[in-house]
Amino acid sequence: MISVNEKKKECCGCGACSQICHMGCITMCQDSEGFLYPVTDVEKCIRCNRCNQVCPIENAQKVCKESKELRQPLTYGAWHKDDTVRDNSSSGGAFTLFAEHIIAQGGVVYGCALDEDMKAFHIGVDDICELDKLRGSKYVQSKIEDTYVKVKSDILAGKKVLFVGTPCQAAGLYYFLGKRKHDNLYIVDFICHGVPSPKVFEEYIGHLERKYDSKIVSFKFRNKDYGWSQTGLQLGTKVKFANGKFLRKYPAFKDSFMNGFLDDIYLRPSCYECQFKSLPKEYADFTIADFWGVDKVSKRLNDKKGTSLILVHSKQGENMWKLINDKCYFEKVSFESAIRRNKSLIQSAKINPKRNNFYYDFEERGYSYVERKYMSVFQWASHKILKMRKQLIQR
Repeated sequence: MISVNEKKKECCGCGACSQICHMGCITMCQDSEGFLYPVTDVEKCIRCNRCNQVCPIENAQKVCKESKELRQPLTYGAWHKDDTVRDNSSSGGAFTLFAEHIIAQGGVVYGCALDEDMKAFHIGVDDICELDKLRGSKYVQSKIEDTYVKVKSDILAGKKVLFVGTPCQAAGLYYFLGKRKHDNLYIVDFICHGVPSPKVFEEYIGHLERKYDSKIVSFKFRNKDYGWSQTGLQLGTKVKFANGKFLRKYPAFKDSFMNGFLDDIYLRPSCYECQFKSLPKEYADFTIADFWGVDKVSKRLNDKKGTSLILVHSKQGENMWKLINDKCYFEKVSFESAIRRNKSLIQSAKINPKRNNFYYDFEERGYSYVERKYMSVFQWASHKILKMRKQLIQR
């Protein structure tokens, strides 16, 4: 039976502990798989325990034990009325809907962006023209660095703030702020399948740049040149090189990195037993996602340009929704029907049995080798067929 380091399952890499430490004794360091973990300088540590108090995983475990009710969120299918926004978004443009509202009030929006070296970082923007940096899915774990500290500074200065991140990053911010609900802070997470290794993505980028003899200047994980459908199969990657050439891979599983992500072979250890697959979400105001399976819920919601699923968790979220929903087409839908094809809201990814072998070969032989051995279309199809057979046997 495949396994991952048990201790590493207890860390999501949000960095709340390192940011709360006023002694500066906690550093986020990359391990051999490419994920960040806190390393403590014990000589500086004064045993204040603040790092444990803000840990989202420790807090999530407590909440799960204490929570006795399942409060279903208000549930909507929606899309932004501006087609240009929707074209540049992964699905229906829900993120932009929230972000525009915050920036119009002189606020700051924090989210994930790729830098010039295609590395994922959380950044803050306060100009509508910079929102494109934050649009679109990034299937790699971002570095939070001191983002929580900056968010706290902004909200104490009276600015409106929108923070968007994975459920564990969103929870990390909430607990970093002492579980306080701030009137000028809105926290948005998304339905997360799991976060792939930044190290694997970095090697993949290098592999492409060597293969095509040009630096990558733009990378879209979810391009919509061929539209959007409720299955997501037509979505694919689009890479632009400095020499002006483009590389497109459709469907997504034809791209080796996306193939490995979809096959759950290099997700963070904590993702296989995610502590944030439960409701209610006390730390978030909204959850957004692609509305997979939308036709089964409402055919009117699918015009093949992209549809977002929006879950509203808080009264503060409800109030904001009332202020912005005139900017989108939307329908209120049944929560149960909406998550039928969005199981990642409540279910963790299953660990790939070849994960350990993948990382051994990755370290010893490099990306080109593992691409051929583990991330081909044939490998992806074989694994999917095996999963389907298991499901049929279980029935």
